[in-house]
Amino acid sequence: MYHKNAAVYIAGLGVVAAIGNNTNSCLQSLEQSLAGIGSIQSLDTIHRGLLPVAEVSLSNQELARQTGLPAHYSRTALLSMLAAKQAYEDAGLQEFNKMRIGFVSANSVGGMDKSENFFSKFLENNANGRLREVVHHECGSVTEIVANKLGIKHFVSTISTACSSSANSIFFAARLIKHNKLDIAIAGGTDALAKFTLNGFNTLQILDKDFCTVAEHNGKMVGFSLAIPDVNHILIKIKKGRLFPTGIFKLLFQRKSIKKIRIITLGVVEGYRKMGIETVFYADIIKQVQRKGITTAEASWVLEDNFLMNKAIQDINGKPYKKYRIFEKHI
Repeated sequence: MYHKNAAVYIAGLGVVAAIGNNTNSCLQSLEQSLAGIGSIQSLDTIHRGLLPVAEVSLSNQELARQTGLPAHYSRTALLSMLAAKQAYEDAGLQEFNKMRIGFVSANSVGGMDKSENFFSKFLENNANGRLREVVHHECGSVTEIVANKLGIKHFVSTISTACSSSANSIFFAARLIKHNKLDIAIAGGTDALAKFTLNGFNTLQILDKDFCTVAEHNGKMVGFSLAIPDVNHILIKIKKGRLFPTGIFKLLFQRKSIKKIRIITLGVVEGYRKMGIETVFYADIIKQVQRKGITTAEASWVLEDNFLMNKAIQDINGKPYKKYRIFEKHI
């Protein structure tokens, strides 16, 4: 039975990310303003040394030791298992077998990190490659590996909706509990860094290293600015926003017509403000836009009470062109 006002509680958390291998280490990294983005260390790619990525520091062998899964399994499965195990242990679940428990897992690349290695060898010589590297290619296979290891059989489901996958898995799990289909759900998402993902985003050419600037002090990041080419004037010409089969070519071939950038984010850690770091960021952006023939820069959202930021923008002749207001009304 569906209970409209029934509450769904989060009882445990599990996180494995580039900034930490568990919830506590991730929180500490956030508090210290540490970034997990850096040069490529593990992924075997031609972009090593060229593109920044966020990699989990644990090797497959280390993940295998912590999860009890074979090291030759897909990295997506290994990461998913570790995060799910952390969440389960953090929740302190008792009488596990007496409850209706489900596993809702999200991923987009599945076992592609293994499949890529297999086919690169197989295409050179069809006698090469190990088939065990492709049997778990499909996204649902990752979910089943983790569910079987956890002993979950009541309800198992995979969600793959690109960037929204993890959020959708949590929403779906909450609905299952609210509709009295489950008592407990372990939900979330995992993806291993794969060549497919890195190459795919790099093909879109939305990252321009000249518009990414970082300020450091004694090895600690104290500020950064990030701007990207504004591709919206190209995307609105693509029918229904679909990149395939033809939209991708419009995006690639019309990139030279872009004359505007969007400054997505710019910030300096408290304690390092009013030291001129912001001014260096602004000067660098101006230098790069002039060099590249960009005529307009949009500063994205800036809070009205962020007086330091607004004053800095006005000092370089920036002008507000749009204001947003949020209204609330009780019904």
